[in-house]
Amino acid sequence: MKKSLFNLGLLGLAVLTMLSACSKDSTGPDGEGNNNEITVGSGVMALKANNSQVVFEDIAGTIFIPGNAVSAYGTSTNSLSGFALVLNDPDGIRPGSYPIADYNTATGLQKFFTCAYSQIVSLDSALAAVPDTLNPAGSLTITEVDFGNGFISGTFNADLKTREGFLVRLTEGQFNRLPLTSGKR
Repeated sequence: MKKSLFNLGLLGLAVLTMLSACSKDSTGPDGEGNNNEITVGSGVMALKANNSQVVFEDIAGTIFIPGNAVSAYGTSTNSLSGFALVLNDPDGIRPGSYPIADYNTATGLQKFFTCAYSQIVSLDSALAAVPDTLNPAGSLTITEVDFGNGFISGTFNADLKTREGFLVRLTEGQFNRLPLTSGKR
């Protein structure tokens, strides 16, 4: 059951990130999407992908009942990119650190997060990156969670790889009061 749920989550990540070009327009805090420090307001997710700032203003999250898993995604038409993450803790999602895991090792871990990043490069080319199978690197820290009011906040970083082996380094990742809706497993 856990493996099929995880497989479903990863499939959702892939679909959501590839749909990134279908969301509303967004820009960086300075309106230009440049490499300045990222500061996000409530209900925003942001990161730097290989030092390029991406702010996702079209975001959504789901807390799975009984409160031990969260999935979230963000999209940006300004950068033609998408980001998705899955967070799991059998003891319940709460403030603290979560190690990154790839698809092959995540199903054996009790407490983990995994993520995917995609970007449309040209009309016939897209970049898609996930944690490295042999050496996953990254972490996520939940700083605030309030299921009663339906939001979660945190920071993250990760080194992801494309199928071709190219590194996509995600730094300064953050989500601030990401709105959550309830879902069932």
